[in-house]
Amino acid sequence: MTPDRLTSSLPILTAILEERTLAYAVTDGQLRVEQFHDPAALIGVYVAPAAGQGLLEIMPELIGYEAELDDLLAGRQDRLQLQLFSRSAEDGATRYYRLLARRRPAAMPDAVAGRASGLTPGPSLPDAGAPAGLLIFLEDITSVGELHQRLMQSRNELQLKASALDKANRDLAAANQELSKLADVRSTFVSMAAHELRTPLTVMRGYADLLLAETLGELNDAQRESLETLRQGGDRLLEIVNNLLDLTRLEASRMELVLQALDLGDLVRAVAKEFRTLLETRRQSLTVTMAPNLPAALCDETRVFQILSNLLGNASKYTPVGGAIELAVGLAAEPGELQITVRDSGVGIPADQQAQLGTLFFRARTANQVDTRGVGLGLYITKSLVQLHGGRFWFESQEGQGSTFCVTFLQADGAEY
Repeated sequence: MTPDRLTSSLPILTAILEERTLAYAVTDGQLRVEQFHDPAALIGVYVAPAAGQGLLEIMPELIGYEAELDDLLAGRQDRLQLQLFSRSAEDGATRYYRLLARRRPAAMPDAVAGRASGLTPGPSLPDAGAPAGLLIFLEDITSVGELHQRLMQSRNELQLKASALDKANRDLAAANQELSKLADVRSTFVSMAAHELRTPLTVMRGYADLLLAETLGELNDAQRESLETLRQGGDRLLEIVNNLLDLTRLEASRMELVLQALDLGDLVRAVAKEFRTLLETRRQSLTVTMAPNLPAALCDETRVFQILSNLLGNASKYTPVGGAIELAVGLAAEPGELQITVRDSGVGIPADQQAQLGTLFFRARTANQVDTRGVGLGLYITKSLVQLHGGRFWFESQEGQGSTFCVTFLQADGAEY
């Protein structure tokens, strides 16, 4: 490009530089300023630039980069970039800049050297063969710098939060490990205590049965009543002990099911037959309804018997004398399931306590309205056993109007077992 064409282009180049908030300076081989263009006072924030000044005097950010500047002058390095640095403006605001330093040709046309319109004049540039100088470009990138600072701050905050979360996770893992150890100790203790209690209780019940059968002699009414009370107390204690053993197995995931295809109707009839005497003594009616042609259920016979006994026993305990109980077996709303429903006309469950039903050691306050005892294990174990079978457990209740409990079991048709 000829000097004339360069001269005609300089106003355009100057406008572009001002639009981008750019400035530049030209130095000689001793890093003295020869020419500069700084309409926005980017270079002259600290010291106003003037021809003949040292570059480091007006650009203190380059202090510490003397070796790199020497490499630029000698041609051993192509460029030096400071991607982001900040300065404090007169109004106290922080401005951000980007700097690029490059080696300039040893000789440049006058137009480029600054003798054209719009550029600050200075001494003549060196002739060809003289030591080369530098071209320094400075750009105001405050918007980029502010965004960078916000990103850095956000990253630091995220790192702090991640560090705090990691510490919380480690603390939680340690606490969980400690709780797991305590749970193991508790389960071991409960299991050992239950096993130790079950043996003498079984012996006590056996001798009570022997005496009640009058094998060792006739009993008067007072003796028989005392033995009946002893027998009932032993039964309750044995039930609690067995429930505690089941609880430890469930919590330790050691409860094993023997699944097989069974007729739920047969199991329901067997449980109903066992409870007939108890229901008759309380003058409670029991109605059993079974849908015809039901498929077999995939379940554990012993555990299903336990589930039904708990549900029917609860219905009887919380239903006043003379109340009614219904037991129904049929297809569930969900395909592939069978449903057992136990409905009673008992005291019901308060609405504000229904969410707690089926949790460990919970008993509704309406239990005080009937003469019954318990520790709140039966429904928890029942719910756990149903879920262990892959079934569902739910209930509906209204205080003073009775309760309805429903459980489901998977159909055995086509299932592998």
